[in-house]
Amino acid sequence: MDSLKFEQEQYDLEGLIRMADNIESPMVLMFSEEDDERYQRNRYEVLESHRGIEDNLRQIERYLEYDEWNGLFIGFAASYKGKMIVLNGQRKQYVDLDLGDLELGENTLYGMLIHLEEGVYYFEEMIYTDGGDYHQSYAEEVFDAKDLSGMLEEFISQFE
Repeated sequence: MDSLKFEQEQYDLEGLIRMADNIESPMVLMFSEEDDERYQRNRYEVLESHRGIEDNLRQIERYLEYDEWNGLFIGFAASYKGKMIVLNGQRKQYVDLDLGDLELGENTLYGMLIHLEEGVYYFEEMIYTDGGDYHQSYAEEVFDAKDLSGMLEEFISQFE
């Protein structure tokens, strides 16, 4: 999937986040340095489900607007007991998906990273590795996850 971009005023990011929250898809606030290829998990800004969706929506909006190097990772697919669980508005299990070179295992998620730059939301295909500690948890770009790439692009585009 090539990086998708949508004008902030024309994209329903709130709708996407509400759907992800509704199906309990993992959401992680991330940041990157200008010369770094990875996004790191933010240890100071954490989304807390007990605060409720309205508070989290405000926090996400402020966080993305604060710096163009800030991002929000939303999990889209995970491997579980030999099956692929895809969180595309519901939880579905798939057995025979072509993932290209993508390998998902324990503590890794496939998904999207969203960042805001000059009034435009950018969506990038990423793999997130949860290392336990904030400094060992990061997201890296995925260049082609075959079937998942198309499914992710379709999911993101429905909120345009």
